Amino acid sequence: MRARLLLATALVLLCAGVIAGVTSAQGGARQRTTGATPARAAREALALWARFPANADPRPIVGAGTGSINLPAAGFATGDAKIAYLEGRLRAGLRLPAGPASTDGYQLISAAAAIVQLRAGTHPEPGLPRPPVLVVTRAQLGSGVFGTDRGRERLPAWVLRVTGIRGPVQVLAVAPPRQWPEPTTTRELTKLGVHDSAEESVTGSPTSRKLSINFIGGPAGHRPCDFSYTATAYASAHAIAIVVAEHPVPEPVRPNGLATVACALVGYERSASVRLASALGGRVVIAGDDGAALPVSQSRALADA
Repeated sequence: MRARLLLATALVLLCAGVIAGVTSAQGGARQRTTGATPARAAREALALWARFPANADPRPIVGAGTGSINLPAAGFATGDAKIAYLEGRLRAGLRLPAGPASTDGYQLISAAAAIVQLRAGTHPEPGLPRPPVLVVTRAQLGSGVFGTDRGRERLPAWVLRVTGIRGPVQVLAVAPPRQWPEPTTTRELTKLGVHDSAEESVTGSPTSRKLSINFIGGPAGHRPCDFSYTATAYASAHAIAIVVAEHPVPEPVRPNGLATVACALVGYERSASVRLASALGGRVVIAGDDGAALPVSQSRALADA
């Protein structure tokens, strides 16, 4: 339900020509509305990755950020085109290439499977007018730079030309098991390049026992409207779930019960650290509230901390 609400909100923003992440100074750590405790939510998030082969060599590619799809910066030609994309209204308008089956040591998905990827995580809304179907007019194998949970990598991609989209769409062409699929509960948010969590990125390395969590939060200090933050790590053999908790400075209250201070809704770059019982290794670092993979940037300073 939360994911569908966020998808609907993002749809409104997209129709206005904007994809925006909104963070208030009093809500840098966005909160779940399901009623689950942070610990329970983190355990549910870990369960989404219970089959991830953290010790595999080579380690599977895990998408982070926009996942397996790169949309062009120029965006969509019309609002209807945006809606059609979000609803998965796409079809091939040409004979799709049959191969190749592999390149650069990677087994590849087909061009047809790439179009299926574009439809993944879509939910047509009943009762709304149907926008025109987007048509794939060109498909060729190329490459693209994709965000992964261990940094940005240039990888094989199907490069598609689609009516209503201003520029080529790149779909990661690496086939399973080298590409690990996103949990279905996060896929529709990843399609938009957003996820329902406060954490934005992590600094560390595979040998790290300490991770720094980077996010947008409220101002630091000891005055009303200021916040401090703590992070907690929940671990399994496959993943590390991070939960960030915010601690606002109490505001003085008037006798009539009204707050005496009006706080500006400004976001700041903040960080909090967690210590692990053992080195990170090949485990995926995920947001504890929605299970989305977080990008981990290498840090020698934290490697042996």
